[in-house]
Amino acid sequence: MASKTSATLLMVLMLAALDISAGAPVDFPTEEPSGEGDDGGSQLLGSSPLWDLLHGATQRYKQEFEAEFPGRSRYEVDNYNIASLPENCQNTSINMEGCLRRLAQGLLVYQVFLRHVEKVYPRSQVLPNAKSFSSPLINATKAKMRKPDAVKVLSSDQEATLLKEVNHLNDFYSKMFAHNILKNLHEFLVDIQREIQDREKKQQQRKLSL
Repeated sequence: MASKTSATLLMVLMLAALDISAGAPVDFPTEEPSGEGDDGGSQLLGSSPLWDLLHGATQRYKQEFEAEFPGRSRYEVDNYNIASLPENCQNTSINMEGCLRRLAQGLLVYQVFLRHVEKVYPRSQVLPNAKSFSSPLINATKAKMRKPDAVKVLSSDQEATLLKEVNHLNDFYSKMFAHNILKNLHEFLVDIQREIQDREKKQQQRKLSL
């Protein structure tokens, strides 16, 4: 069963990698393979193929910034602060449930911010797969939560408030906000996956020691 699941996931990854290189969105199952409990590598959220698919898309922000602003550091976008960007789970005392909630809720916020990116850069190659894979990862995360209803869909007023924060009459500022969103989305995903992997590893070690 495990080998069949691994082969299926590998095939999906190979096909997805081809589509990502072409800049096209690809479909991906929204559910983890069925199984009992949380045992087994294929059941660990931190090991889901969705992460690599998202990383492969979001890391393109570097090339896109450098192509538009040659000779400038991409870290300049940090000067264009966005107060509502989601936090990861690093350097916090929250438990695994709280970390999962931050991931799912944070991705909902980023989905709204990606509308600004799409408005400024409708042809950004980050967008197709970042938009396609965020919802499946939200669903996979909620499936691991004891209280998935704690993840709240944003109201239209909340979405408007987020977009108002990054909308600017100055085109340069709007571009910097867009690049900042893509940079922070990539870093958010990298950091929170690492944190979830570490926590899942500790959970597995505790189970083995019982």
